[in-house]
Amino acid sequence: MTRLRNLGINLLAARNTALQSLVVEAPPPLVAELLGCSYNTAPRHAEIAAHMGPLRDQNSRRLELAQHLINCAAKAFGNRGATNQHGSVSAQ
Repeated sequence: MTRLRNLGINLLAARNTALQSLVVEAPPPLVAELLGCSYNTAPRHAEIAAHMGPLRDQNSRRLELAQHLINCAAKAFGNRGATNQHGSVSAQ
């Protein structure tokens, strides 16, 4: 966790974004049960996701996040993996 924070990754934002993505794909009570979170938390994230969905382009945000994570991984591992033309990391 500390290593991710040192790389500049906001863990709380990542957690909340992941929860919001999950409750869009699965019923909030099921997500709450499977993750062991409060039965009030999952529906609240569903409401946030419903309001935020039209306001952002999810594909571009996912692409930005993926590129950020690739860059962070490259820094953390000393560029031991090379990125291909699609931005995927391949082991050397």
